[in-house]
Amino acid sequence: MTLLSKDFEGYQNLLNLTTFAGQEGIEKFPKIDLPTLKKYNTQLIALIGGTRSRISTMLTAGESLDKIKEILLMVRETLGEENCYLEITAQEEKTHPQIAKINQVLIQFSKELDIPCIVSNHYFYPKKEDKPTQELAMAIKDNLRLYDPNHRKYDTLNHIMSEEEIRSIVSKNGYSIEQIDTRCDNTVKIAEQCHTEIAMGQMLFPKYEGEEEVVALYEKYKDELVEETV
Repeated sequence: MTLLSKDFEGYQNLLNLTTFAGQEGIEKFPKIDLPTLKKYNTQLIALIGGTRSRISTMLTAGESLDKIKEILLMVRETLGEENCYLEITAQEEKTHPQIAKINQVLIQFSKELDIPCIVSNHYFYPKKEDKPTQELAMAIKDNLRLYDPNHRKYDTLNHIMSEEEIRSIVSKNGYSIEQIDTRCDNTVKIAEQCHTEIAMGQMLFPKYEGEEEVVALYEKYKDELVEETV
């Protein structure tokens, strides 16, 4: 699930959520849970779905659709119905049947639960021609050579796509112009709500909560913890 901040308050909530994930997490993994999301739930927008989400993992594993619906409803209740969107992935569905399956189920959920959809794509490199460079980076990370048959490579398009590219792909998948327009309009609607501004030229310290003695030391010496560079 992708979380976006609408403003500085939402940005602070994202910091709180990532701090929880890093310090506590779920089952020793850097994750958050619904109670924590509910604690820091204001001024956030959630994009749910896509091929790398928990929802798609559950679909691939054959989990009950009712169970997935229950999760979607809990997230919507936590963040507010106006702040939740489902993600349709822009890839050629004929050559990627698993993506097609995930997209169709999400569209079904959108109709049944009245959750709007956007169309998006996962990107790992800026331009289409950067794909070989990304594969090289993954091979180096895995201590493999490019000619090793086990090195990781993408069979999907994962560059930053223009609106025209996305429209062309989803049009080939058989979606109507009305469906495409609505999902693109929803993307613009989200962008127009996000106007996070972070003031520059000042120190922003987290609010430390803990034992009184430790908090007192933190407040006394925190300014000395910052090294100013030129």
